Amino acid sequence: MFNFKKFLTLLICIFVASCVSSANLINSNSIYKGMEVQEFRRTMFYGVNSYEDPWTGQGSEYNHEYRGYHLVYGSNPDEIVFIFDKENLLIDWVSTISLAEKLVDKKINEVLTNKNITNHNNTSNYQGWLGVHVQEITPEISSAYSFNQSVGSFVSSVVDDSPAQMAGLKAGDVIVSLNGNIIENWNDLPLIVETSPIGRQLEIVVFRDNGLLRLPVTLMSGNNIEDFSKSNLIPKEVDNQNSAKLSSNKKSFKYIENSNLVDDEPPLLSIVRADTVNKQGVINGRVRDNVGIAEVTVDSNIVSVTSNGSFEYSTYIPVTGLTLVVEVTDLSGLSSSKTITLERNVNLETTSILFDELNPLSHSSKSNKNALAIIIGISNYKNTPAKAIFADSDAMIFRDYASEKLGIPENRIKTLINDGADETEMLLAVQTWLSRSVKQDQTDVYVFFAGHGLASDDGQNMYLLPYDGSPELLDRTAILRDELFSDIASANPRSVTVFLDTCYSGSTRGSEMLIAARPILLKAKESVVPEGFTVFTAAAGDETAKPLEEAKHGMFSYFLMKGMEGDADTNGDKQITAGELHTYVKSNVVQQSSGTQTPELQGDVDRVLVRFQ
Repeated sequence: MFNFKKFLTLLICIFVASCVSSANLINSNSIYKGMEVQEFRRTMFYGVNSYEDPWTGQGSEYNHEYRGYHLVYGSNPDEIVFIFDKENLLIDWVSTISLAEKLVDKKINEVLTNKNITNHNNTSNYQGWLGVHVQEITPEISSAYSFNQSVGSFVSSVVDDSPAQMAGLKAGDVIVSLNGNIIENWNDLPLIVETSPIGRQLEIVVFRDNGLLRLPVTLMSGNNIEDFSKSNLIPKEVDNQNSAKLSSNKKSFKYIENSNLVDDEPPLLSIVRADTVNKQGVINGRVRDNVGIAEVTVDSNIVSVTSNGSFEYSTYIPVTGLTLVVEVTDLSGLSSSKTITLERNVNLETTSILFDELNPLSHSSKSNKNALAIIIGISNYKNTPAKAIFADSDAMIFRDYASEKLGIPENRIKTLINDGADETEMLLAVQTWLSRSVKQDQTDVYVFFAGHGLASDDGQNMYLLPYDGSPELLDRTAILRDELFSDIASANPRSVTVFLDTCYSGSTRGSEMLIAARPILLKAKESVVPEGFTVFTAAAGDETAKPLEEAKHGMFSYFLMKGMEGDADTNGDKQITAGELHTYVKSNVVQQSSGTQTPELQGDVDRVLVRFQ
């Protein structure tokens, strides 16, 4: 007994590993009616003629049992269905399950009524006979007859004294349906003829002269002589016709009053999806018609339609949106349409300026064991609501640049943040910790301060505001910059480099003023720095040190640290001098502030700050 379960497993495999299509095997007579299943298996699975098909599927879908017969197919049963009888012989193949079941019904009915089927080549003395030779609708035929469709069988010739001739069929007709069965594939017609009633008037619908004709026909019994040749040659009888009279557009079909002309049902059109992804709009839909689809257009552009009526169209959608008309026309010239509007969600004001993330680990630098640093960052103050935006985070990140770029040992970096940077702690850091840690004439000292600064009313003195300082009591609660420098110089370090991301004008990184009663910006007067000092300041005396919102840092601090990564090494000598760093910072800050903030440098421009390994 033939094991169809094992056969099914093998058949699934052919859909994955193969090189020749089932249609090619059939056309080359490698597969034929009457062949035993063992030979079928050898042909399909072994040797150079292995079966190829892109279908995939699950289990019993490939082996459909119907009334004791086996219908074997891929996951898409609208391709080829192989029919095996109860003796495991291949009796036929058709394009759809419904046609396969009709053929099985016919075979069983013939047995029950003692209509003898003489062999397994599917010939019968009692099968229906129409009397036409048909072929596929080729591009040459479509061009000659000025129609664009694939549904139906093209009649290349009509047999004399046949049912077709008596019904009025002519060469050049396209048979669309018989007895209510649509001819979806041109070679479906013979089986539909064979399985249709004999001796009873049926209806045959043909496409002729850009219209559909309904003709009565009565099939006779006899051998089916419908020709399945796929020859693309057009019969002379047809070719000599004046095709110009058939070249009118199918959208403008005008039916004369003739009771034989049919179809008053417009095609059905449904839109499954219509949306916009980024700048591209996509429309998915399905169409269906009782006689066949001639074409689908979107904004007059012809769109391809699959065998199941699905279509997809994509196009660019401008900012203002786009309205499209989807139209489907059937073989009778009847049409349906829908208007689709696709929009784009665009925020025309959405623009951004991006800055690279800071990365102190980008290049390795040489260490400086004798160096030390005091780093101060105050964003939130005790005695003023005006914040120094990002100042605390600037200081915490600069600590990493102090160790990774300036080469300062971690245990020689003192960091004071927000409430840890009150006046007492700042003074102790300089007068106690720094003075005790400095090796005279050997230590390089670095100071980084990010926070509020303010000048005296006459602009003579510049102050750094500690966490608990009061803008109204500068001389009592703030740290005079010159005194800070003097305290550092008294420790006799080898060099001192100071980075001040502050200003002295009375304005802040935000929009507030440090002293509401003094809305006029103060101009701090330039003062001389001690010998051996190199001082970077974020802005000129009457300017404001601004934040770089996109980077979430002070503008001066961001470009200071970015320059230390190597961007400021313009000559590529693997070291960054104070002059190179200042040039880099100044050019970027001036650009980003539109010229309203100008960093300044005092001291030794040739001092080397960063040495890369």
